Amino acid sequence: MLKDKVAVVTGGADGIGRKIALELAGVGAKIAIMDINLDKARQTSEEIIKAGGTAIAVKVDITQREEVEAGFREVLSALGQIDILVNNAGFFRLSNEFKNLQEDEWLSMFNINVHGTFRCCRAVLPHMEERQSGKIINIASIAGVAGIAKMAIYSASKGAVISFSKALAMEAGKHNITVNCISPGQLKSYEEDTERGTYLKRSGDLGAETAHMVRFLASSDGDYITGANYIIDGGRVLGARKA
Repeated sequence: MLKDKVAVVTGGADGIGRKIALELAGVGAKIAIMDINLDKARQTSEEIIKAGGTAIAVKVDITQREEVEAGFREVLSALGQIDILVNNAGFFRLSNEFKNLQEDEWLSMFNINVHGTFRCCRAVLPHMEERQSGKIINIASIAGVAGIAKMAIYSASKGAVISFSKALAMEAGKHNITVNCISPGQLKSYEEDTERGTYLKRSGDLGAETAHMVRFLASSDGDYITGANYIIDGGRVLGARKA
């Protein structure tokens, strides 16, 4: 399905990013795993290689413009092209009432979740425009759709990613570049009540569910979709489940 396509997955060393990298590799894509943790990135790339795929690990701190630009140059040198960019790298652990947060905390979160996405898109766009082809898929969150108490800054950062994706889709479309967003919910995280917050009497597998959607959008099946935000949450943001 993605044979000979090259996909960059930021934050692809573990967690959701690892699932995305394995999913895309499983349908033929060559994978560049960008992560601040090079050892884990290498482990995931080696797993792909052992399964018969092609993968490289690239150490990149997405808060540093020079590292981002150097990382994309390294991918192009090693794999020759970039067809797909999955902006998955992000920071989650900042749970407190807004009044208790320090300015450096929210600046740090925006530098990773928002500006990191900006930097990676900026680095890849000239190449995609030159080739008149590309897929950009940004990973956001239902926090950016509905907001979550005690996660005001995280919600704001993911809301920014969603809006940015829509606006960039408008700008990039003339170059045959699609830009879409995926907003996962808090899936498979309730040990005692797996139904809490969903309408499907079950929780989902956050990594697998998100990876499946990435695969769809990255494939030719998603060629006519741009500016969309796909919510994967079992209906959680539809409203109170027991209302």
